[in-house]
Amino acid sequence: MKRITHLLMASLIVMAISGCKNDEPTTSDNSQKQEVPASFTRKQLIEHFTSESCGYCPYGIQAIQDFLASNSTAVWVSHHKGYADDAFTVAGSSAITNLLKVNGAPSIALNRTKTNYIDQYDEAQSDVVFHPIYLSTMTSDLSTTTYASIVISNEYDASTRKLNIAISGQVSDPNVSTLKLNVLLKESGLHGTQSDYINSYEGWSDFIHCNVVRAFISKTLGDEITITDQAYHATYSIDIKDAWD
Repeated sequence: MKRITHLLMASLIVMAISGCKNDEPTTSDNSQKQEVPASFTRKQLIEHFTSESCGYCPYGIQAIQDFLASNSTAVWVSHHKGYADDAFTVAGSSAITNLLKVNGAPSIALNRTKTNYIDQYDEAQSDVVFHPIYLSTMTSDLSTTTYASIVISNEYDASTRKLNIAISGQVSDPNVSTLKLNVLLKESGLHGTQSDYINSYEGWSDFIHCNVVRAFISKTLGDEITITDQAYHATYSIDIKDAWD
């Protein structure tokens, strides 16, 4: 299970963990501090919508990779949903595409909020879901701080293939009483097919898919977590399937 990691989002997005490339964040145990900081460093979440049969999706993948090369605070997850289902589609991704009103691929959502960018006609646009190529023309000022932290610890029992996860953190705003915690599992290095209208019109019979959502561990749209004394804690467990490496 060396390529499997879990993604965590508090409220809309507080922090995400994992990636195909080097987007693994370093976390410190802020939950143990007596004094709650005024803010915490934020990770930007890119939710990518793709499919093996989407011929223009490799173009979108390259655009995301180019963005990540100069944006170390961004984290990438791929839902194989929004165009056509394939071998990597999971049921929970339907709720995400419905929530964000995704109607095609390749497309992305950044932090599940509206993003400002300049389109191919040099017109200013503002959308929750947009084509990955517009990451390069984005005009939104991405927030680098947020009001909650996430600290993660986990234990994996190889004999039973059970993964236990403990999540805790602090909340800087004393008026916040609950938050939404989203926990999902993703995997990289998956071999599959891929249509490609840009680089090889015949497509690829052995394409490596990265950051693929494998399972939703929390409720699909998140679990409501109660905050006590500006801190929270939650535990989860999941059985790792034999098909997951």
